[in-house]
Amino acid sequence: MLSLAALLFAQAMGSSPLSCYVRIAPQDGILLIEVLATGGTGPASYAIDTRRTTGGNTSVASQRGTFVGQGAEEVVVSRAVFSAAGNDAVPEVSAYVEQGGIRVACPTQREI
Repeated sequence: MLSLAALLFAQAMGSSPLSCYVRIAPQDGILLIEVLATGGTGPASYAIDTRRTTGGNTSVASQRGTFVGQGAEEVVVSRAVFSAAGNDAVPEVSAYVEQGGIRVACPTQREI
């Protein structure tokens, strides 16, 4: 969650605050997982952790990287594809984006 000071600073600088969300959607027999961000301009960083259990086996993956914020334009920060093996196999995803020392958690939007 952004602090009031960070929000006022972003507005004063003429840019909207950085925000993000994780979208999990079935597509042609696969699960497409995307992290999307809007707001902020210039370099920003992200972190994504996924955890998936299928057939008693658990797999965990982490990804870290950078992207360039484009203001009001939505940016695909990261995209991953998983096989669709039923709702019990939908990965748990946690993600955040960070810019200028401000970290924002990305809520998950499931289209399943």
